[in-house]
Amino acid sequence: VAGVVMESFTGRSANMHVAGVGRNWVNRNMLQTCFIYAFDHLGLQRLTGLVPASNTAALAFDLHLGFRHEYTLVDGAKDGDLHILCMRRADCRFLPQEE
Repeated sequence: VAGVVMESFTGRSANMHVAGVGRNWVNRNMLQTCFIYAFDHLGLQRLTGLVPASNTAALAFDLHLGFRHEYTLVDGAKDGDLHILCMRRADCRFLPQEE
């Protein structure tokens, strides 16, 4: 079971939130669907992820997907710092290759 929510849509960017239950909730098809929807269907140029520094598993997952650390808001989360991550369309490896 998994869910993806995009909010704060500006026409060029949106915040992306991803969550799942269990160990095998994510696969390549799910990731391709999410990113194709965001970048191709919605026409976004970037996705932003907001990750509390205390959530090391989510941070590692997002960085593994290809998000890049953009900024840290000191004391931005309820329990400490908040990392701002970014994935630009050009950096997304889950989109079909253009020929």
